[in-house]
Amino acid sequence: MPAGRATPLAPVQAWFFRHIRTDLHQWNQSVLLELSRAVDPTTLRLALQAVVAAHPALSARFAPDPDASGTPDAAARLMVAAEPFAAYPPQEVLWERDIAEEADFDRALEDTERSLDPLEGVHVRAVLVHDRRSPAAPAHLLIAVHHLVVDGVSWRILLEDLEHALTALAGGVLPALPAEACRYEDWVASLPAVAARDGEADHWRGVAAARASAHTLLLTTPAPNEEHIRRVEFSLDPEATARLIGPLPARLGLEVHQVMTGAFAQALARWRGTRTVTFDVETHGRHGRDDLFRTVGWFTSIHPLVLGADRALPPEDYLAAVGADLTAVPDGGVGFGACREFSPDAALRDLLRELPPALVCFNYYGQADQLSPSGGFTMSPRPIPREHSARCERVYGIEVYGIVHGGRLRMGLTWVPSPADGVDEAGVDALVAQMAWVLATLAGADPAGVAPAEIPAPGTGAPRPAPARPPCRPRPGPRRRTAGRSPCRSPRSSTACSSTRSPTAAPAATWSSCSGAGTAPWTPTGSPRPGSRCSTGRPSCAPPSTGRPNPAWCCTTTSAPRSYATRPARRTSTTCGNATGCAASTCAAPACCGSTSSTRPTPRTAARRPRGSCSPSTTCCWTAGACPSCSRSSTAPTSPAVCCPAANGAPTSATTPAGWPARTPRPPASSGPRRSPTPPRWYGPRSPARRPA
Repeated sequence: MPAGRATPLAPVQAWFFRHIRTDLHQWNQSVLLELSRAVDPTTLRLALQAVVAAHPALSARFAPDPDASGTPDAAARLMVAAEPFAAYPPQEVLWERDIAEEADFDRALEDTERSLDPLEGVHVRAVLVHDRRSPAAPAHLLIAVHHLVVDGVSWRILLEDLEHALTALAGGVLPALPAEACRYEDWVASLPAVAARDGEADHWRGVAAARASAHTLLLTTPAPNEEHIRRVEFSLDPEATARLIGPLPARLGLEVHQVMTGAFAQALARWRGTRTVTFDVETHGRHGRDDLFRTVGWFTSIHPLVLGADRALPPEDYLAAVGADLTAVPDGGVGFGACREFSPDAALRDLLRELPPALVCFNYYGQADQLSPSGGFTMSPRPIPREHSARCERVYGIEVYGIVHGGRLRMGLTWVPSPADGVDEAGVDALVAQMAWVLATLAGADPAGVAPAEIPAPGTGAPRPAPARPPCRPRPGPRRRTAGRSPCRSPRSSTACSSTRSPTAAPAATWSSCSGAGTAPWTPTGSPRPGSRCSTGRPSCAPPSTGRPNPAWCCTTTSAPRSYATRPARRTSTTCGNATGCAASTCAAPACCGSTSSTRPTPRTAARRPRGSCSPSTTCCWTAGACPSCSRSSTAPTSPAVCCPAANGAPTSATTPAGWPARTPRPPASSGPRRSPTPPRWYGPRSPARRPA
């Protein structure tokens, strides 16, 4: 394409500009290679220059669309062709660094990641790192490319071209790399025809309607930025991997990517205890286009998926049940982005751009075993620090990926804490356990042999020890909710988890669903009510056995006596999220969590309510069938999410649930002469040791 020619953005590029507003320059894809033999830096620099010159997308810049000035759409940009290295000197494509300690290594990689400028056309930078402590050790080569112009398939092309160029230069010949059969901008120009295909618009209208009606697995609040990103991985052995990606897809009539997507859908359904799941799926986006086998660019397709089947089915039966929905996605979902950006129907474009955001995204990269056919370099196991800036917006709370490397299937999750959506360490542990169980069962392997481990956070250098995690053995049967209680237990505190939902709760108070025996449950999370304190003195607390902040395991009781003259009852306020798993053992209601406050002083001469009865200002978060309801005026029932039994076990109505002792109101105090003042008796919760079993 002639320099200066402008073309529209690809759908995924438009998606990037709409979602990423901060530090656009640092949103990269990178590879860290160990060179198996010494390479002359000048030769390596020339080889990298040849690779950049062979692929026009690596030199393009992104400029505002002059015809869309004043529009609020952040994606109103154009991709403008440019000559190779028009934005920076060719020599600057490769840096060299000598290091003497680990901190220097990470600093060299981070500086390289921060050095790109996609808006001006600086998309590629590499750094060759030599360790002066071990001169005989292989050098490391980091190649960072901005994600706007590269994807997973492109890396195979780039590394093959780099090796070919190095071989040619080593033989004293200028490298002659094959031209691209189809330019990236030509592929983008073909997408309006995809959007106009028969049935394409109708398919995505139906998916949009299903996503809009979903009541779970949607992002209720914007995900935090990338600063506190964490990663967990597990892998299957080569034999299990071979069975999973070989005979199983053929037996089911599905592609490997569809098998992985369906397996992940069942893990999600079991994690959240729901039949219908929705999430976003990434595919390579080159479906049906054999002429793109040498084209470098960002072709990724991101499309919504909604699946529904009985989560209690054996995994292979579950795949068979959702197989028709998986295969119904046309061309790997390329048409979703095409309709969103290029459909002639403006209403459809707006509909697809305004879909409720998903909490989770899934991407199966495929096999990455042949990075260097001649063995010139191998993938380094070291983590790459900060491909994305810590200040960058994060689109999803959880991103799940799968890749086959070295014959082993590696599954991983990157996530950032988002308590409002149940994304915390316990929730991620539970999801990992479900994924491991489903995949191991499909592969005929023992789930107990799968050992998840936490990958070091970016920029930490040396790996951190993996935390102790429970065996991945969720119970294969369905989870039943009985009287608002779940039979599953938390491996961290041996306490039952609540599985109730408030009909009137805010969107953040979503389902609490157990993941299965031996796994950490996903619990409802959210900040304590204003003015409450946790027993640990922090704005959120957890069972003492974990010590980790988790608002879903928060319980606090504070008391403050009023005037001794009127001898009132003490004012108490209790906030809890998982009644039997509170940090302070003051919540005894086994199936009810909430906030109980009695702000009116009660004179001794007044008849007292039964302990645990509702006061005029009582409020509650979650209740269940065993938790009777009352109103704020104590005269008419309203929502069951209004009041809770108190910690002494007394019911909130005249009817006493089975297993709880009957209690009667305390009789009025005598109206005779007052005795000498003494401290008021405590009419609050009894000791936990005195609760009924």
